[in-house]
Amino acid sequence: MRNGVFTHYFEQLCGFVSGLDNSSNVLAERACRRVVEGELTYLPFGDRSFDVVFEANLLHHVEDRTEVVREMARVSRRWVILIEPNRYNPLMLAFGLAVPAERVFDFDQDVESCDLAGDWVQAISCVTTGMISQNNTPSVFLPLLKRFDREIWYRDYVVLVAEKPP
Repeated sequence: MRNGVFTHYFEQLCGFVSGLDNSSNVLAERACRRVVEGELTYLPFGDRSFDVVFEANLLHHVEDRTEVVREMARVSRRWVILIEPNRYNPLMLAFGLAVPAERVFDFDQDVESCDLAGDWVQAISCVTTGMISQNNTPSVFLPLLKRFDREIWYRDYVVLVAEKPP
């Protein structure tokens, strides 16, 4: 949530959005009104607090991804959505090699073999998306990149949608 891109639009769309960050500096500049300070492995929300729990570009920065996803499932009533950089995208791979903090893990695009979901949520959809990065794609490239905007294995991001079992 570092730059508030998603929380800003979710708040406009849904009316109620709650966010989390572990940096008091980021919280001071927050775009979303309901942002709290906390840790990913112990979310400061009660069980089943939200209809949807969402993360973007976060899991590749944490050591215990499984615990983070488990916590996301705990506070969700139904849906958990994960968006991570696609390591099969040449630019994402190069960026990860150049910037150690951005190293991407093998976020499997096959729902059947995605082990991040665990037993606490059932992965129901996993797709690659994006050839245009928000906030940093030069506008001169937009017409060209839009031509490639379709389901292809090498797109920028992998999006996993998971549902809690009844």
